[in-house]
Amino acid sequence: MSRLIFILQEKGGEWKSTLAVHLAHHLRSIGHSFLLADLDFEDRLFTRYDPGCKAYSPDATKLAARDSNVLDLVYLMRQGSNILIDCGGNSLGCWDVLFQIEPTLLEDLEQKGTKITLIVPVSDNYDTQQYVSRYDEIFGPRATKVLAAAKGVDVRKLASFPGYREDRTFVIPRMPDCLALMVDALAKPAGVISAMDPATLPFPVGFARDADRQFSAAFTRMIEHLKP
Repeated sequence: MSRLIFILQEKGGEWKSTLAVHLAHHLRSIGHSFLLADLDFEDRLFTRYDPGCKAYSPDATKLAARDSNVLDLVYLMRQGSNILIDCGGNSLGCWDVLFQIEPTLLEDLEQKGTKITLIVPVSDNYDTQQYVSRYDEIFGPRATKVLAAAKGVDVRKLASFPGYREDRTFVIPRMPDCLALMVDALAKPAGVISAMDPATLPFPVGFARDADRQFSAAFTRMIEHLKP
């Protein structure tokens, strides 16, 4: 049985790539093997985190013409690979087109026992709400959608989000700005940064270790919940 994890949120700046980097690190630390895929239009933090992470073009026009390496990703899905996919902002059109030209893909994967999870980072602002229901329209009932709310978000406000379920909403710690900047600059999770030479860090090593523990605890709860 294989698993596909999509981290997606059309609005930019909602911690998709940072979340992907930390989740990939956590999955590896507990012995899970995932291929990593980056569907961002620019920056590509995920590919900087791991040289083995493959970049795919989210250009919907090229995909519609079947001139896109996203079709290579489809091949891996059908082969039963476990894949963690960082979907950049404004990449939803790519999936919309894909399921038009591959109309049986989700059904075929379901029949093979593939578990599909959508992790949607959200904050309590109006913009993030606009896209939540679109994922249901495109991926349908064959995907399990969970919300990853940053610590400090008023979770009560999320109850108005389309398809909100309390048991599928997880609070993820928000990293202090200095640590978030290090993740962006080095493309390394807190668990790796905390092992670096303390003289190179703009904060105490314990700061990063504490962040890593918080992330690991949050991801452990999420992963336990999503087990088949």
